[in-house]
Amino acid sequence: MNINIRNAKKEDCLRMMELINELAVFEKAPDEVTVTLDHFTESGFGPNPVWQAFVATASPNAANGGEQAASTSSLPSPQSGEGEAENEAKIVAENAVISVAGYEKTFYVEEQMASDATRHRPSLFRRGNEGEAVVGFALYYIRYSTWKGQRLYLEDLLVTESMRGKGIGKLLFDRLIEEGKNKKYSGMVWQVLDWNEPAINFYKKYNADIDSGWLNCSLNF
Repeated sequence: MNINIRNAKKEDCLRMMELINELAVFEKAPDEVTVTLDHFTESGFGPNPVWQAFVATASPNAANGGEQAASTSSLPSPQSGEGEAENEAKIVAENAVISVAGYEKTFYVEEQMASDATRHRPSLFRRGNEGEAVVGFALYYIRYSTWKGQRLYLEDLLVTESMRGKGIGKLLFDRLIEEGKNKKYSGMVWQVLDWNEPAINFYKKYNADIDSGWLNCSLNF
């Protein structure tokens, strides 16, 4: 199986929006995604981009259950030993960080957003370069902490349901850590739902600090 982790491109945005809605269904908030495709694309690839992302792509044979996924990151696993690393990859692939609702449930997004030329029953490999398909992504931006300085903020990490069990989530997460270290950021921060125990257990394998002392606040304009 050929899995590749690369920087997101403008043409990936439609597929990324499908996956975002897939995640919203899993998080029991399917109606909360109100951003438009144009706004999402402009925010990532316009004159003043505010987000960046890595995408995981698979070749057609990957979706049909090919060989073991190939890692594109040189970052070592937080655990030692081949057996432990294999178990960790399995945990990442199966946990709720990337365990999202069924792929087929989100195709109304394309019906709403795509041009008439692309409105047809979707195929996992209908888009992409040389037959590749975007099967997951990690979207992030840089935030500033007055205590810690520049930090990478992970907004979303997800892999489509049909591609779970292949260690793709681990490849994305390790690539984020590698990026943060290369850019000399002081660390990475993200959120996790308190009922998402599999995700919490996965993050603990990276020795992540999970703080229960803060409450989320938001204000809609």
